[in-house]
Amino acid sequence: MRSTFRRFFNFIVQLIFWTPLSLIINVMAIAPLAVLFGWVDFPAMNLIFIWPICWGIAFALNKLKISLKGKKVDDHFETEYEEYVISVTSDYDVSVSKRTGTEYSSSNTFWGWVGIFLSFIAFPIQIISLLFSFLSIFIGVIYSTTKRLPHDVYFSTFNDILHGIFDFVIIPSNVEKQNKGSFKGLLWTFVFILTVIVVLFIGYAVSALLFNVFAINLPDFVSIIALLGFIAVAIGLIISIIKYVGLICYSYSKEEALKYTFKIAGISAIEAILLVLIIL
Repeated sequence: MRSTFRRFFNFIVQLIFWTPLSLIINVMAIAPLAVLFGWVDFPAMNLIFIWPICWGIAFALNKLKISLKGKKVDDHFETEYEEYVISVTSDYDVSVSKRTGTEYSSSNTFWGWVGIFLSFIAFPIQIISLLFSFLSIFIGVIYSTTKRLPHDVYFSTFNDILHGIFDFVIIPSNVEKQNKGSFKGLLWTFVFILTVIVVLFIGYAVSALLFNVFAINLPDFVSIIALLGFIAVAIGLIISIIKYVGLICYSYSKEEALKYTFKIAGISAIEAILLVLIIL
């Protein structure tokens, strides 16, 4: 379900956009309470002004996020009314006129109240969402999105709740066993790890060549960003090795093992490029 690139793009959106926004929502939601209970040094009289503003922004943004996922957060109502106006002139003439109109009102649905409540813990919730969004790049049964779920796939109530709160679902999947299971698959752990070592060594050799022979030296901020990326991809690499070893043990096949080795080499190549940027 969805390509690896799309999953990576969803993770970047979670990281760059929704994570800082969730922090703003969280701060806006708890700021009035922090002032009320004296957790911060701020004139309590100003609560009259900042309380409705802070909560209005926090609740609206968090409800908007939930609504983007296809959840209904508000029920809207239209009520028609009749109004009679009595007018008395200076000559004591009385006239009665009738006016009709429509009043509009709204109320929170279940997901609307969930959005309000989650505003107070928006940032911790987002950290969990960000973690599963990252894991979804390497684990196919996890799919993370802040948009509507596909209409052509059935999702249980449990998945609907996961998506509404944590932005991810567990995709139903049936793994067919093509071959007999074998613990010989554990031996491929060393092959996977050796593949990582070889590719990283090649990356180190390239960086040494560029630094010593061509005297290439990148700005420090590039190295810092590359280091953060290196750590993130390293976590994914460990997860991938564990996943592929489990699959090989479940259904042992040399052809499948070689395919997984090439995938490990591809992820390691990204690590090697980041390593080059760190060293330079």
